[in-house]
Amino acid sequence: MNIRIYTFYIVCIIAFGSIQQNIIAHDNHASMTNTSIHQTTTDEYIHSDSLHNQMQAEPLIDSSADLYTQHEEPNTYLLDCIRAIIVTTEGTELVTQSDLERPNFFGRLPTLQEEIEERLIYQDALKYHITITEDQIDRQIAVVMRQNNLTLDQLKELCTEYGMTYQELRDKLARVYTVNTMKEHIIESKLIINRSEIIAYYEANPEYTEVIYELQRTVVPYAQDKNAQKAMLQERIATKQLMDDIGWSITFSVEYSAVSDAKSFIHSMHVGDVVLADERIDGFELYRLVGKKEAALRSLEERYMEIDHILRRPMREKLMENYRRKLFEESTIVYL
Repeated sequence: MNIRIYTFYIVCIIAFGSIQQNIIAHDNHASMTNTSIHQTTTDEYIHSDSLHNQMQAEPLIDSSADLYTQHEEPNTYLLDCIRAIIVTTEGTELVTQSDLERPNFFGRLPTLQEEIEERLIYQDALKYHITITEDQIDRQIAVVMRQNNLTLDQLKELCTEYGMTYQELRDKLARVYTVNTMKEHIIESKLIINRSEIIAYYEANPEYTEVIYELQRTVVPYAQDKNAQKAMLQERIATKQLMDDIGWSITFSVEYSAVSDAKSFIHSMHVGDVVLADERIDGFELYRLVGKKEAALRSLEERYMEIDHILRRPMREKLMENYRRKLFEESTIVYL
């Protein structure tokens, strides 16, 4: 992936994270009734002899691509086509083929159902007057540019490389804000977990911190008589003699799970123990355990928010599924 396009994805993801922090939701309940629509045309065409001649002389597009392909009718080129028409009491939305062939802000192509769902939620949000002002968009874009060291011209250039105008970016950010705010209003506001539920989960699913070893390491260069030197080191280790004279490294910490199989002897060491671990090319490798933090039960306060998120997840999925079903039932969708 082009590094500048990848940067654009990151810029937009950060923008998403920023705008979701400012939730504006006002209750304004309204009823929704089914509406029907009749399709009159599904394709958009451009009829132009000059365009045809230009493309014959200087091909600008791949005629085998899904879009911009020559239609069977002479001098006619298919620029785009409608994949779905969505009708609600708040308005009508179209999903085109080009919508599905433009990667979203997370770098993947959206599915038709994802595009339809986003539009349904957006239309539903209009009933509650959930909006974002131009000033709010300006402030969020300014934050994005500052965090990514971009000028406005550079951001606009990224938009061009991505295949959209700067105004389309602003419109997309506003729509995403509206959709996410609507989800907050409909879903998140109903996710209430009692402290008693969190305590019950905490007691039934205890978690412990990892053992942490505080170690020192050194490599003792080989003496002329390597075997005698090794025997001397082993005797000093066995008799637990002080070994501060051999130049230990600074103390470093290693978690239990980070200890490799080759260094598994660390698990059986006691504070103060020294182990001759290996005979390297450059000398004897030794480890000394200078401290050990035992595993401990993680406190309720430490895990409170984590458990809250765990318990909310199935509730969120159920509420979202019910909301999604309601939106589809109260709208008319024509697949083309």
